[in-house]
Amino acid sequence: MKNNLEHIQIILTGKFTPLSADPLNLLEISTLFQEFHLFPKEVMEQRIEFDPNGQKVTLIKSLELVSPNQLSALQVRSDMLVYETNTNDLLDDVFSTFIKILTKVEKKINFDKVSRLGIIQTKQEIEESILTYKKDNNLSSEIIEHRNRVVLRKKLESISELINFVKTSDYISKEAGAPQNILNYSYDVNTLSDKDAPRFNIIDIKNFLNGASKFLLEG
Repeated sequence: MKNNLEHIQIILTGKFTPLSADPLNLLEISTLFQEFHLFPKEVMEQRIEFDPNGQKVTLIKSLELVSPNQLSALQVRSDMLVYETNTNDLLDDVFSTFIKILTKVEKKINFDKVSRLGIIQTKQEIEESILTYKKDNNLSSEIIEHRNRVVLRKKLESISELINFVKTSDYISKEAGAPQNILNYSYDVNTLSDKDAPRFNIIDIKNFLNGASKFLLEG
């Protein structure tokens, strides 16, 4: 099946220091990530804390990295790092770029180890593939929306951990209000949420991505 741009999202859960919006840091970050065509953009993060006196809301200015065409971005929050890109590149190339970015930024965000890993791949299919999907799923002309979700528990040998492999298909037609007939496939590989000990370093993350690619390619 021929696809449009694929959306790839890599998620690391742990403790990080968001990129400072200090003017000197702004210049350094601009230079550091120029080779990846990622440039700093100031953002405001709302942080909510609770104490005996009630709720305290703090606005913190930080940076995220965004490509000029808005197709790629790196966000660093205090509890999560997210890299996303819309691309036709091979998964190996996307993973290689992400590991290089993480290696460059690790000291600035105080990255050591994280507790959970995830990657989500989303594809939007063309009209020809939708006809095949409707036939394969025995969808009559009366069905204007259809969603299917399967969650598998697998062993990812590359990191010796159990993972969830979530496969979702989502069809919505023009009759249901979409601008055109749309079919999305989503593949989500993530480590289990019941383990919260920081244990994944950069080598583990690389091994996770390489191992997860097998599931993503197989669909």
